[in-house]
Amino acid sequence: MVTAKSDVTGLPIRTKAKTDSYDAGWEALFNKSPVPLGEDTRPKDAIKRGLSSACKEEEWDCRK
Repeated sequence: MVTAKSDVTGLPIRTKAKTDSYDAGWEALFNKSPVPLGEDTRPKDAIKRGLSSACKEEEWDCRK
């Protein structure tokens, strides 16, 4: 068996075996559904919602 060696140090390159937690982390990081072009993942501010800066927003509890 031939092992790869580092060009800088001359030591053999060793890696760890993949685990289930490694695979789960990889899936969580890189296999997300892509965000469509022009869409923003952040909450929309008043201007992006089409409100004037002169508008005052109020929170109403519609359950009452």
